[in-house]
Amino acid sequence: MVASIAPAPAARRRPALATLSLALALGLAGPATATVFTYELDAGVRHDDNVNLSEDDEQTDDIVFGSLRFVVRHETPRVDLRARGNLRYLHYLAGTYDDEVRGELAAQLDWTILPNRMHWVVEDYLSREQVDILGRPDPSNQQEVNVFLTGPTFLFRFGQANTGQLDLRYMHSYAEESDSFNGQRLIARGAIRREINPRTTASLHLDATAATFRDNGEANDYRRYDAYLHLDRRVPSLRIRADLGYTRIIPNATDIASSSPLLRTNVNWNPGGRHWFNGRFDYQLADSAQRLIQRSSDLATETSMPIIASGDLMDYYDAMGSGNIVVGSDAYRERRLDLGYRYEGDRVTVRVHPYVQRTRYLDNLSPGSANLDRKSRGEAIELSYKLRPSLDLAARVFDQRLDYQNIDRRDTIQGVSLALLDKSARKWRWRLEASHVRRNSSEPGQSYRDNVYGFAIIRTR
Repeated sequence: MVASIAPAPAARRRPALATLSLALALGLAGPATATVFTYELDAGVRHDDNVNLSEDDEQTDDIVFGSLRFVVRHETPRVDLRARGNLRYLHYLAGTYDDEVRGELAAQLDWTILPNRMHWVVEDYLSREQVDILGRPDPSNQQEVNVFLTGPTFLFRFGQANTGQLDLRYMHSYAEESDSFNGQRLIARGAIRREINPRTTASLHLDATAATFRDNGEANDYRRYDAYLHLDRRVPSLRIRADLGYTRIIPNATDIASSSPLLRTNVNWNPGGRHWFNGRFDYQLADSAQRLIQRSSDLATETSMPIIASGDLMDYYDAMGSGNIVVGSDAYRERRLDLGYRYEGDRVTVRVHPYVQRTRYLDNLSPGSANLDRKSRGEAIELSYKLRPSLDLAARVFDQRLDYQNIDRRDTIQGVSLALLDKSARKWRWRLEASHVRRNSSEPGQSYRDNVYGFAIIRTR
């Protein structure tokens, strides 16, 4: 999301658009009773008083846009599909930037070939990320990034309570601008699972990955091995998932390996009908592809749209807060804590999301990335209030701080948004919105303020 990098040519965007079309086609296939498909179509105009997010050379532009947001859930005895995405077209009336087509997608398809014996899995995660994380997130500093996985899953049974699973996956990663991200991985995962009781399952996992990248020859290629215990506990109002184990990464170009304990926990609690709490803690060796999959996979399993249709400001916060992703092959040590709360009342809906993260790059795999070592933390609050049954007022506020210790740089990003959403017609709505975002940076030329005002007509299903 900075600098004057020319937008990618249309031909390079075709795979992304094809992926979105495929997800829609799959979601609409099959018996209607097995498919849930919800969408929002909107079109409108926005006025942006600093579209290039400049500190001292602000450019004003009016943007005509159209977008499609969708959620697909298709489930039959043979096919299980979950998908969520959006497709957006932007036309800059003053010509500040070329017209853009943007796409985002999280899709997971599980096809049962032999029941309880063999499945074929296809996953695709398409997102929009910054080319230069240290730059400003204007349209010239953004790129489409895609991670595609496919392969078979074999299932085995040992006795009444034990099952085995073997996953073989091919993964392809592609970024429009960050060539170091482009490459492939061969992944083998084995697991033995035991059902301790109807509510608790424990399993032992062994994973092996061979990663090769197109950039820099074999300098960034590596082998990765993970061994961990997984616990999944479900009760009516609580679900706890935890991984505890060890990871080792061995670069192909050297014998100097990196290793780390692995700890991942995820807790979801619904103490009452209106309250939801969730928490996640990760202590692990990670990379940008892994983080993109984790973030997008979480979105794919959601079944509802955001509180209000155009979640651009919250989307921006969530993207920044989901790892401050540097698109590339570099691996890093990650410590991250996410907390969340959601309340849904008769007239009020509230969402709160704080997080804190620390990222340290591995010297033996990415010696040039030490400048990107960072601490970050942020908070976001989203509130929706029914002024009357067909009229909602929504407000969003976020604050984020990033500290790059090795280059003595600190950035603070803050934003606020107000939106008025009319739902007087059954399938048609209109929306008025205004937002303000500012970044204060210790790096000269990287601060900015931006105000956006917009109106849109929305068609829902």
